[in-house]
Amino acid sequence: MFAHLPSDVSEPVLDAFSEIVAAGRAHAALVARLALRSPWGLRVDDDTAELTFYGVLRGNAWIRPPDHPDSVELRAGAFVLIRGYDHTVASTATARGQAFSRVGPTWLLDGEHDRYANHPEAGRADSDTVMVCGSYCFDSDIASVLLRTLPALVHLPVVPQDLTAVLHLLDAEDGHVGKPGRQAAVDRLMDLALVYALRTAFAQPTAVPPGWYRTLTDPRLAPALNALHENPAHPWTVQELADRTGFSRAAFARRFTASAGQPPLTYLTEWRMELARDLLRRNDSGIAGVARSVGYANEATFTTAFKRHTGLPPAQWRQRATCPRTLDDNG
Repeated sequence: MFAHLPSDVSEPVLDAFSEIVAAGRAHAALVARLALRSPWGLRVDDDTAELTFYGVLRGNAWIRPPDHPDSVELRAGAFVLIRGYDHTVASTATARGQAFSRVGPTWLLDGEHDRYANHPEAGRADSDTVMVCGSYCFDSDIASVLLRTLPALVHLPVVPQDLTAVLHLLDAEDGHVGKPGRQAAVDRLMDLALVYALRTAFAQPTAVPPGWYRTLTDPRLAPALNALHENPAHPWTVQELADRTGFSRAAFARRFTASAGQPPLTYLTEWRMELARDLLRRNDSGIAGVARSVGYANEATFTTAFKRHTGLPPAQWRQRATCPRTLDDNG
């Protein structure tokens, strides 16, 4: 017999950030321990990865994405998140990297040759630097909402305890290759690491969070933003949304636009288009069904809006859609 929630317990509300992460959840994520002895350098070029991270458990490293002006030093306890896949990580700021396209379970490098080992403790004792690293490939187009708003490199010199705990769990999973459920555990831990890392990064004094995140953290505006995400197919009006915030219609529109960087109904249209792209890519629903799912009364109106947003009508866009997505992919 199943237990039932009391009638006065409401279902949890999925906020906009949770929805973006949940919908764009990591898929077939890779994780590995890197045990490294100086001098060393890795040139990482894995075109399946949309985000890559390193958490330094011991020692230090230098990292540089191709479009970043300078190498960034990572000391013990640091965490870095890199948008895309092309970067160099090395023992010094100027070291050149060896090609390194796919991660381990455990890789050991000593400057003269590479050694590969399956033992989970391999290389710990005689290594200058020990890191846990991972790469994300998302299984939903909705992840592009997040990817487009991230800088090339997010560096956290000191990470909070919750992220540290997740990194140690990922490090432990590196020793569980072949065990049942390992991939599911890695994928969900990677999602958790991403949430904790971005919460911390966006809270930094010098951070410039994306508009949707700023709006979500405004207690007066958050109810309206979450309403758009909870029910994007509803025929929302600015007045309806304003009523959820306690602002007048005009005051709400001004504050939402200043925070999100676009008017509320423009935000809604763009979110509907993100959902539509995901539905078109991921299933074989008819165009009319996709239109209804994202709030359009008929296929013709949806097709006009979709073509305005992506440059292609939905049927043609679906034919051209391929994976993996690029970071500036509108179609």
